Amino acid sequence: APAAAPARPGALTYLLNPDAPMSSGKTLAQIAHAAVMAADAPELEDWVRDGCPGRVLAPSPAAFRAAAAGDGVVARVADAGLTEVAPGTVTVVALGP
Repeated sequence: APAAAPARPGALTYLLNPDAPMSSGKTLAQIAHAAVMAADAPELEDWVRDGCPGRVLAPSPAAFRAAAAGDGVVARVADAGLTEVAPGTVTVVALGP
């Protein structure tokens, strides 16, 4: 993950897709979707027990693509396209602790 912000041990890192500009409300909703998706993963029970800590980063397009294609992704939000972005646009990926 890009190291632009310190992470609390055990925190997820939410990466915003820089090629999918969104309003602040849409951005928060997409991060929340990723958190709910991650919370359903059995391997993240410790993360849920610890209060679901996380950080949000806005990486470069290249860094986002690399992270989104990596093995550490625990949630990937593909938007339905009903409001601000095209259908199927990946808006946020969450990287595991």
